[in-house]
Amino acid sequence: MTEWEKEFTRKMESLHEQSTTCLERFLQEDLQGAYSALSSFVAQWRFQTSTPQAQAGRRSFKFALTEEAYVIVTFRLESLDTVVCESEYGLPAAGRVNGTRCSSNLRVVDRQWGETCFQKALDGLLAKMTELDARKKTREPVLVG
Repeated sequence: MTEWEKEFTRKMESLHEQSTTCLERFLQEDLQGAYSALSSFVAQWRFQTSTPQAQAGRRSFKFALTEEAYVIVTFRLESLDTVVCESEYGLPAAGRVNGTRCSSNLRVVDRQWGETCFQKALDGLLAKMTELDARKKTREPVLVG
């Protein structure tokens, strides 16, 4: 490796470390509070909440009504300055379904942005369950007596 390549690598590693540190601060200080408050709220509707994946630069949160009806919301770095929030749904008789995806600048994300991501994912779960229920009703045979 040339001297320039070594120096460039060192600078990129430093930038990556700074971004990861900034993301971890957001995850711990802002997002964890939003998740805790929302978990308490949805518990009244019998949601089970958990954090199935927690590693540096990535955090997942699960909100489950049943074993087959849930949403997993994942926050991760996409680049040095972009945080991505993605949701994935588990639906009865439909399996896993991709959900929403939103992104923001790492330097401006805050608790409100995290709350909005969680709320959109939960709203999406209810909408998808309603759609499934509507489809199921149109396929059910009608008994004529």
